[in-house]
Amino acid sequence: MVKDMIPITRMIQTGDTLRYLYMGGRIGKAQHLVGSLLNIKPLIGMEDGVIVPLGQARSRLGAYRKIVNMMEEAIGYLGQVKLAFVHATALAEAKKLRAMVEERLTCAEVLRAELSPALGVHTGPGTAGVCYFPV
Repeated sequence: MVKDMIPITRMIQTGDTLRYLYMGGRIGKAQHLVGSLLNIKPLIGMEDGVIVPLGQARSRLGAYRKIVNMMEEAIGYLGQVKLAFVHATALAEAKKLRAMVEERLTCAEVLRAELSPALGVHTGPGTAGVCYFPV
């Protein structure tokens, strides 16, 4: 019962390259090669403290659209949300993502931060993402 009262925080991020997923052993050599040729951008999240794949897109803009769609699906159109935009040496990308989110959700509070090294190691420099929970 108490678990239902605690808002669930979600984290979704996308990296600029598949290199760090490959180096970390999360994808194989063939996936890395083909994904790099096709300009695949992975969507990664966290569930119960474990990094999990959430999908993929063919461009950064496509990845941002998917992130916004996932958020809107979880919260509802113009739903109220508290956000923290995170990035790993990708402030301009975090700003692009923020603009897209603010078009479709009502932001009660917005923070911006550098991604922690513990999470950034999975996707490397150029990563941008968002942590959020409904209000």
